[in-house]
Amino acid sequence: MKAWLWLSVLSLVIIVMACTRTEEPAPSPAATPAAGATGVARATAASPAAVATPETDEDDEDEDEVGPDFEIDADASSYTGWVPKTVQLSVKALNGAPPYTFTWDLGDGSPPETGEAVTHTYNKLGRIDIFVHAVDASGEKATFQLVLFLQTLDEYAKRKGLDPELLKASPSPAAAGGAAAGASPAPAATP
Repeated sequence: MKAWLWLSVLSLVIIVMACTRTEEPAPSPAATPAAGATGVARATAASPAAVATPETDEDDEDEDEVGPDFEIDADASSYTGWVPKTVQLSVKALNGAPPYTFTWDLGDGSPPETGEAVTHTYNKLGRIDIFVHAVDASGEKATFQLVLFLQTLDEYAKRKGLDPELLKASPSPAAAGGAAAGASPAPAATP
């Protein structure tokens, strides 16, 4: 038999095996980023790389575990840029019992902030892990993580293939109150 026929048969067998494979049940619902969200946004239970899932060990009655009955979603106005960088952060409850309490760990050593919407100016370079912790009226807790990556203006321009002088001429994120926070300027007209 020709090699292409064997490959076809082997591919068919693999497809059939994949279709008949039984999978474990999916974990309970987890917080998910809003539709159209950009950047890296994850719900977390314990670590920046984990996705929020309820603890499965029923014997462990840890007060800080994330419960399945209360989920939140958070977003940032920007996830990358150069410092100083002003970012608007927002959070909303997806379920649970109102009223809600939201506390933001801004990830740069500044004091925590509270509320559904927070504006903060970052001067720290590199990866910034932002956590918003929420509690609903029944005491259920949820946590959501946003990750920012901030660079110097020159590093940002090099990475994006932009002219740093054009970026310097645009309003700085701090001076514009975030209106042009990290926005790329329009390319100059070519003569």
